Amino acid sequence: MLLSETNPARLGGAFLIMERMAGDIMLDYFFRPSTIFFRLPRLLAETQARLQSLDSQALLQAIEAEHVPARALTVADWMERVQRQIEEAELDGLQPAIDWVRQNSPPDRLPTVICHGDFHPSNLLVHKGAVSGVIDWPWVRIAAPEYDVGSTIAILSQGPVDPPRFVHPVVNWFRRGMVSRYLRAYRYLRPLDDRALRYFEALRCLGFLLEAGQQRQADAGVIPRPEKRTAFAATYVVNSVAARFCEITALTLTLPPLTK
Repeated sequence: MLLSETNPARLGGAFLIMERMAGDIMLDYFFRPSTIFFRLPRLLAETQARLQSLDSQALLQAIEAEHVPARALTVADWMERVQRQIEEAELDGLQPAIDWVRQNSPPDRLPTVICHGDFHPSNLLVHKGAVSGVIDWPWVRIAAPEYDVGSTIAILSQGPVDPPRFVHPVVNWFRRGMVSRYLRAYRYLRPLDDRALRYFEALRCLGFLLEAGQQRQADAGVIPRPEKRTAFAATYVVNSVAARFCEITALTLTLPPLTK
């Protein structure tokens, strides 16, 4: 890192200046002819497993050296933020999810690793047929591997795309195939607890619904407008995410109506 600035007065927000990494966004390779097209799900899984094999204690020591409490990298800390934001945005229709999350947390016996938390093709760079870098780390946690893999499944399955509606069945078929190949490649490298995997997928779906709910409440003037507009605000995305959350948890979540 060449420069770190936390004062928003300089450019309107905090920023980092880092060395430029060689490569193109992996997502681009899904939409153009390339020699690695059929290897992309495996590359995704292999890179994630490799990242998770790094020494998590080294990361904890590094952040503590910067006077950041280690608890900031826990899932519990993230859940506390989610609950607080649900209450602040008056999203009562999401409150049942908080109770479910608390009552169904995975066992403590699961190992913990470095989890990127937002691991998907838009955050990986590819150069000369290999992954050259992983970017965008605000979601990093020290957690069970299933936290990371469940998040990736949720993003790959629910991340918004905007083709014509009649193309959606084809897009969803492609998504399912990609998720299946990615998950199969990951399981070849590391074991996964299926219950924990579904739990953390549901957890990330809750995060998507929170973003969409905050956007609706901001549009209604209930809360200040978020700095970054969510990508999950479209009704068809909200419905899909809520349906998947219900499939995992048997809970029906609701958001405030859209403001006309």
